[in-house]
Amino acid sequence: MGLDMYLYAKKVVETKVIDEAKWLTSTTYVEEGLGYWRKFNALHGFIVFNYANGEDDCNPVWLREENIEEIISTLKAIKEDNSRAMKLMRPYHGFFFGSYDIDEWYFKNIEASIPIFENALSRCKEEDIFYGASW
Repeated sequence: MGLDMYLYAKKVVETKVIDEAKWLTSTTYVEEGLGYWRKFNALHGFIVFNYANGEDDCNPVWLREENIEEIISTLKAIKEDNSRAMKLMRPYHGFFFGSYDIDEWYFKNIEASIPIFENALSRCKEEDIFYGASW
C-alpha cells in the first residue's frame, strides 16, 4: 500500500485495418519498464504539477523529449546543490506517500533517477515514454 511509480516505453509494433469504411483498426503495442520508484513523492509531485496539469488521478502521463530533459536538468541541479531541493522538487503529500523529509533517502532517489531518465531520453524519438503511478 502506498505510492508506486513507473516509467515505461510504449511502441506500436502492428496496426491492422479491421473495417476501412468505419475507420476501425487494431493496434498492438509493446511496453517495457524503464524505472520503478516506491514512495518518491517529490518526483511524483513534480511530474503531476508540470506535465499533468496538477491532475493526480492515476492516469498515465506522456512525457515528451523536452519534459524528460527538464526532469534530468532538475535532478542534476539538486544533486549538484542539495540546498535547491525544496525549491526545485519539494515533497508532495498524499495518502501513504512516504516520508516528506529531504534526507539521505531523498538524495539517493535523486541520484538513482538520473540514469533512468537519461535512458528514457535516448529512447523517446523511437518510443513514447509514459509515467504512471498508483496508490
